[in-house]
Amino acid sequence: MSDCKRVAIYPYTQANLSVRVCGSAA
Repeated sequence: MSDCKRVAIYPYTQANLSVRVCGSAA
């Protein structure tokens, strides 16, 4: 349940932005 992963989106990686996805919301 506490499975949080930091996913960086390609167009956003340049801006050093990352999205935190928890659970099976991949």
